Amino acid sequence: MSFKFLMRTALHAKFTQIESYRLALLATGDASIIEDNDSDAFWGWGRADQQGNHHGQNHLGQMLMELRYELRLRSDGLPLRFKQNDG
Repeated sequence: MSFKFLMRTALHAKFTQIESYRLALLATGDASIIEDNDSDAFWGWGRADQQGNHHGQNHLGQMLMELRYELRLRSDGLPLRFKQNDG
């Protein structure tokens, strides 16, 4: 089981079971979500280069944006699903 799948499972549990968290995530609208962590280029956007650009993968931010989209679908009566395809 991958770390990404475990994180996705934890986020799903957190944001579907705690209404205030779900509402806060939905309140972000269509904004980009960035894990502002300069020491973690996997979950966050990593340290900036000399030009101020970040080259991290921001997996946490991406997962939160995906979950936000899924929560919107769910609020429309559609099922919330996720799958393990992260490798």
